[in-house]
Amino acid sequence: MAIWTDWFDHAAEYLHELRELRADASPVRLWAEPFAMGVRLQLGDGKTVAVGLAAGDSHYAEPYWYVAPRPLSIAPDDLPDCDGGGHWHTDDFTAAVLPAHDVLGYPEGQVRAFLIEAIAHAEALLSA
Repeated sequence: MAIWTDWFDHAAEYLHELRELRADASPVRLWAEPFAMGVRLQLGDGKTVAVGLAAGDSHYAEPYWYVAPRPLSIAPDDLPDCDGGGHWHTDDFTAAVLPAHDVLGYPEGQVRAFLIEAIAHAEALLSA
């Protein structure tokens, strides 16, 4: 059980930091289905970027960070590379994803680097 509290403690910390940096961020929320903690960046014109940590689901049997631009109409082959770690998930939903097995020992810089790069990609995709 301690592992879950560690993951969600870190998520709360990162998401509250993001909220302090971004005036367009919603309050940090916890969703029951799927079980996830996150914020939404409101970019205007109905465009949002969901940022958070999911406990796992039918796609990932482990916690994973996600950054999901909405609405997104781009072919999967046209998505930018995730150089800061993670990958693009395109089955049932499109989001940059960083699974737990790629985050070893909660390296603070790795998650932050992923979030910074993935949010920048999401904003660029929605402004194109």
